[in-house]
Amino acid sequence: DDGTVVAGQRFGYDTAEKRRLVLDRVELLSEVSHRNIARVVGFCCAAAAADSGTGNALLLVHEHFAGGTLEDHLRQVKGRVLSWYHRVNIAIELASALTYLQAHDTAPTFLHDLKSSDVFLDDNLTAKIAGYKLARPVAYYYYASPSYDHDVVRNFGHLLIELLTGMRHQHPFDSVAPKVREGRLHEVIDVTLLAGKQLPAPNEEVRKVFELAVACLLSAENGLCMLGVAKELMQIVRNNIGSSSKIEISLEETFSSSSLLQMISMSPEALHHHLP
Repeated sequence: DDGTVVAGQRFGYDTAEKRRLVLDRVELLSEVSHRNIARVVGFCCAAAAADSGTGNALLLVHEHFAGGTLEDHLRQVKGRVLSWYHRVNIAIELASALTYLQAHDTAPTFLHDLKSSDVFLDDNLTAKIAGYKLARPVAYYYYASPSYDHDVVRNFGHLLIELLTGMRHQHPFDSVAPKVREGRLHEVIDVTLLAGKQLPAPNEEVRKVFELAVACLLSAENGLCMLGVAKELMQIVRNNIGSSSKIEISLEETFSSSSLLQMISMSPEALHHHLP
């Protein structure tokens, strides 16, 4: 009524079981509170159109972001080119949100299929994961399968490579990883970063972020977890924070406001009691 623009996602259901799953998702979203996850405004149940074939539907409403999606920016659908520092900051924000979701004992989520089209950016290019992507995993799978954590990290590796190269790779371990190992980063990095001299002064930072992305793809072998990824990303940037005068955003603000600062100094057991 006040003219606020919102985004909506429609979930159809035609059985009581599917309705329960949809409502479970709404309950999950009410438990999640993180600055990089889109805030849910509300929801309502409504009868679907007669020709939809689904019987009923739930309409989930969350905050809208005029900046479009991360995919829009990387494909240059939007006019603004993401600088190196914006991309690294977005990576840190997403790592923070995924770490929060994995460690949250009341709201573990099955979010290994996150795509750049599911990440919104606000006017300040702050990343916000679309709330409708979150869902509780099947209990058996979550608690019985050790591959769950690795799936999340590997998926983040795909997203990080997309941030660095500007495009989605179906098989980045074959197309990108070999060139990273050989130091041929200029062959895979997004050309818009090379054209505008938007890379940091020390190429060491670029190399380390690329190497971390490749390590994420191998999480099942090296045991890398999301908290470890977030720590490493922040350390890479902190080591180079004063290396260039072209920093366009305040990463220190991200550090100070992120729950990761607290998480880094805690044991895994203590994480569950100190989340935002």
